[in-house]
Amino acid sequence: MGAWKIAIPQLKMKMQKDEPFFMQVYTQAFDISQEPGLKNIDQEIALILWPIFMKDRCKFLNKWLKFIENNKDYSIIKRDQWMMFYELNA
Repeated sequence: MGAWKIAIPQLKMKMQKDEPFFMQVYTQAFDISQEPGLKNIDQEIALILWPIFMKDRCKFLNKWLKFIENNKDYSIIKRDQWMMFYELNA
């Protein structure tokens, strides 16, 4: 447990300062959240992950989350949508 207390703040700091690293972690979060054999993630997972990654990067995050949550067309999030949201906030 003690190693995590050191590692997590270091990773957060690196993601704030190193944009390519942030993008790599953001992309990996999508990849590991996919169900085996699928190329998308459930809306529910995206609604959990976006605040973790974009809380300090996206000024309209709450509006975005409400839009996704209330739109039946976004019951799944495709990689393109995931990455476009990153680009919109980069």
